[in-house]
Amino acid sequence: MGRFTSEFTKTEKRRRDHEDAEDAKEFPREQPCHDCAFRPDSPERADPVVWEGLLRTTDPEVGMPFYCHFAHDGTEMPTDARDHYNPPRHPDGRPKGYPMCAGWVRTFDVKLERLRR
Repeated sequence: MGRFTSEFTKTEKRRRDHEDAEDAKEFPREQPCHDCAFRPDSPERADPVVWEGLLRTTDPEVGMPFYCHFAHDGTEMPTDARDHYNPPRHPDGRPKGYPMCAGWVRTFDVKLERLRR
C-alpha cells in the first residue's frame, strides 16, 4: 500500500468513526472553494504547462493528499515570508484544521477510488 493510500484510508476512517472534531474538519467540502486551482475556469488550467505540473505534483500516487488553503470556517492558511502556505501541522505532516481540497478529490476521483481498493 502506497503512502497516499494509507493516509487517505486513515483520514476516511477518522471521518467515518468521528474520532474527534479536528479530524472531521479535514474532510473535503462539498464544493471546491471560489479560487480552487482545480476548478474548470481556473488560471492554472488555462496554462497547459502550469496545469500539467500541478497534475504531476499532486497525483495521489505520488504522496499525501492535497489540502485546501481555506479552513472550513473560511480562515485562509497562513503563509511564510516567501508567501508559501505554512499552516500548523499534525506530527505526520498533515495541515491541522484544513480540509483536503474538494477540487483535487473531484479531479482524481477515479484514481482515488482505485487506490482505496
